Amino acid sequence: MPAQSSDLLVKTLSVLTPVHAHARAAEFLTDLYESVRAQHLPSGWNLQWVVQEDGAHPSLADVVDQLVGKDPRVSYRAHRTQGGPAVARNQAFHASRGEVVFPIDHDDYLEPGGLSALIVALEESPEIAWATGRTYEIDEQLVRTKRSDFVEPGLVPAGHTLNLWNTQGVSTPWYPTATAYRRWAVELFGGWPANVAAEDTELLACITTAWDDIVATAYTMTRRLWSGQITKDPVVINAAADARQVRHNRATLINAWRTGGLLGGPSAECD
Repeated sequence: MPAQSSDLLVKTLSVLTPVHAHARAAEFLTDLYESVRAQHLPSGWNLQWVVQEDGAHPSLADVVDQLVGKDPRVSYRAHRTQGGPAVARNQAFHASRGEVVFPIDHDDYLEPGGLSALIVALEESPEIAWATGRTYEIDEQLVRTKRSDFVEPGLVPAGHTLNLWNTQGVSTPWYPTATAYRRWAVELFGGWPANVAAEDTELLACITTAWDDIVATAYTMTRRLWSGQITKDPVVINAAADARQVRHNRATLINAWRTGGLLGGPSAECD
């Protein structure tokens, strides 16, 4: 086969990062980029990193340019409106090309080999819609701990996370942005919904209710805990109960579709 034809067989994993301007944005983006650059994907896979800045007055273009230099795998975009995390995630998604997408917040970073572990899991089980791994958490004193998850590594049957929610009150059995999704699954549900600071957990609830998934044994990322997080905003905290109810209602409807045979399985074209 000619060399130029073999290039068509290469797949792409797109890392999607929403960001907004604040005092520590450059610091966090630097840590994240170093962790992205250190990733080694399996043979036949390329990496793309899309940074999408939210806000009416974007100011991080020079920061990203100085950080990544001429790295062709990285693109920076700004939509010049205050749209919030869901808009930024969706804009990054639409600008990406990966058959698999991995959304990671700008203040988190990847663990060595984390993305490779998720790709291997997806390739070994072409029928699943997504894969996730274990997560560390690090606080402002740089103390790092293992996040306690509610699901053991291995196959997670469709609807299992909704059952955890209904029986144990567990709405996020693992960190939602530690997850690699097949592109078709994100497209089918219309991307990240406009749920206040809960757009990532609502998409996770939809996809885990619809299709089987897998939890890898590897630690794939570290979540940073710091005082400036959106989830610590009093407005967001006050809206949390409503946000949980919205995604629970949606997941319950999707579960009814699935059990009633109204929700199709993965498309063979997208495997």
